[in-house]
Amino acid sequence: MKKIFVIIALLLIGLSLTRKVHASMADISDLRVQKEIEAAQERIIKIETVRKYLKKHNSELAAYSEKLVKEAEKNEIPWHLVAAISGVESTFCKRIPYESYNCWGWNNGNTYFKDYEDAITIVSTTLGKKYFGRGLDTPEKIAPVYAPPSHTWAGKVRWFMAQIESSKS
Repeated sequence: MKKIFVIIALLLIGLSLTRKVHASMADISDLRVQKEIEAAQERIIKIETVRKYLKKHNSELAAYSEKLVKEAEKNEIPWHLVAAISGVESTFCKRIPYESYNCWGWNNGNTYFKDYEDAITIVSTTLGKKYFGRGLDTPEKIAPVYAPPSHTWAGKVRWFMAQIESSKS
């Protein structure tokens, strides 16, 4: 009889623990979903901020705001860096070689990309791997490699980044 009582007691304790584990797993799942929702909301705000800023400057890049932000996330670079560089290098794509889609002064402006999406992908990926991936993770560290011998490039990039960020909704 004692064995049956112990078995029943152990089963009840096990059932109680199982419920607590399931409840904790549900809490973790809810927390994960909440974080995903918050990340999606933040991404939308960034996309709309970039779009609004680029539209204000009559830039063709405004139509690619989502691509700019998603590539930045994918390559772990600041969400507004690539747009800011385009401001410095081409006044947001207003001054580029004909049909080059090169708003970033890539290869001293001599690179011709297939289209803006291709350009954004290549610029973002290269910044992520060959700059940020090697510790060149600020405009000041990027400048000597990206835009030598300019001593003003980093400050201009930072200025545009601040302008874009300050227009955040």
